[in-house]
Amino acid sequence: MYTEDDKPHFPGSRSSFTEKLNFIEPDIYDGIPVYRVMDKKGQVIDPSQDPGLDKETVTKMYHSMTLLNTMDRILYESQRQGRISFYMTNYGEEATHIGSAAALDNKDLVFGQYREAGILMWRGFTLDQYMNQCYGNCEDLGKGRQMPVHYGSKDLSFVTISSPLGTQMPQASGAAYAYKRAQNGLCVTCYFGEGAASEGDAHSALNFAA
Repeated sequence: MYTEDDKPHFPGSRSSFTEKLNFIEPDIYDGIPVYRVMDKKGQVIDPSQDPGLDKETVTKMYHSMTLLNTMDRILYESQRQGRISFYMTNYGEEATHIGSAAALDNKDLVFGQYREAGILMWRGFTLDQYMNQCYGNCEDLGKGRQMPVHYGSKDLSFVTISSPLGTQMPQASGAAYAYKRAQNGLCVTCYFGEGAASEGDAHSALNFAA
């Protein structure tokens, strides 16, 4: 049993930590538990969950997460000042980007949405490239034809982000099927949120993937 000091410090949350990943049953009323691998002192709780990453990889992951957060702050303030027309932050999702990107091969195809800039950052997308895209200048890979934060890079196997919610999901299922037939040893990863999951495309994509 955890003490109050051991519980997650999220505003309004009554949940506890857990070291197990399980499906959530509808009869849980005291908050969805927060999964963790390490305690507050940075020690791995369950040795079987230790990924065994070397210091160089962990340092790169931490650097990428903090850099992404800093870039978000600068570009969000730029949008509020009217310097760019649109921006969506990645706040609170940095670890999901960097952790999953680090587990993928850089040639694995990624279909993202608005808040997955960290995957590109991990793969080598430069700050200049982010700025060029958000400002829509002549150095942008898309030549300014897309809205800000609609990143894409053929070289980094990241399909250009689309504005309508959920469209990347059936595309990802189709691409994955093509990869499976080609037997190229690569995989396709699709990122989406609860909004996209509420679209009809989500059901079509999941049925196709199944």
